[in-house]
Amino acid sequence: ITDELMRLKPDRVFINGDRFEMMAVAIAAAYLNIPITHHEGGDISGTIDESVRHAITKFSHIHLTATARSRERVLQMGEDPRFVFSVGSPTIDALKKIDFGAREQILAGIDPDHPYLLVLAHPVTTEGDKENRRAVESTLNVLERLRVPTVLVAGNSDAYSRIVGPMIADWKERKHPPYATITKLLHPDRYARLLAWAACAIGNSSSFIREGAYLGTPAVLVGSRQRGRERGKNVKEVAANPDAIERAVREQMAHGRYASDPMFGDGSAGKRIVEIPKIIL
Repeated sequence: ITDELMRLKPDRVFINGDRFEMMAVAIAAAYLNIPITHHEGGDISGTIDESVRHAITKFSHIHLTATARSRERVLQMGEDPRFVFSVGSPTIDALKKIDFGAREQILAGIDPDHPYLLVLAHPVTTEGDKENRRAVESTLNVLERLRVPTVLVAGNSDAYSRIVGPMIADWKERKHPPYATITKLLHPDRYARLLAWAACAIGNSSSFIREGAYLGTPAVLVGSRQRGRERGKNVKEVAANPDAIERAVREQMAHGRYASDPMFGDGSAGKRIVEIPKIIL
């Protein structure tokens, strides 16, 4: 990374979010005295992502947060108020460009005009094998009880992904649930439609909070991965316990869609992100 930055000689490095790979970019740019603009600092979540996110904040010079509350947290870390801006999330910009009106079949076996569940379970890197297994087992147990058409989306490549993915695949192979469809990560537009039309989203993805708030999708967060993260009324958070998960899912399905919440943006984040460096320079 250092060699590439020395070759490119950028005026600024833009870093988004909290992926661990971005820590290497932040460190390299900082030691080369290249100014860093960081988006989505100040968020709180229940895993090591929070530590990475806050570390990148301290390496950065311009801070673009998704919410006003996150801006306050960045200021509490001692950053200069002149260079901390609440701009919203570009994911909301992207959602506003998608036509959710005409429902179309995205995956075989899933009729968007009938209730279905969306499951996305990422591993929790700050917990061990036992806890990650419990969360997956509890969720699969609930699916067996409900027997509602369900899309299970493969999670990310974090530590313990070697547990989550194989557990779901093994469950599918052993149980042959006719109501379950397993798919790999989808194109963002297709995933957004699945999320928008789902009767309830179950798991621990931040998309249930951010995109879900804007789309009004009922969601049940399982476990600690998103603990403390700012969220809207569309989210219920429960422990990795089958009874608690089932109860929350049934309540969310009975509630139906929530009003769209613009807490993560109004669709103009991209414009703000482009203009702010011009103002500062």
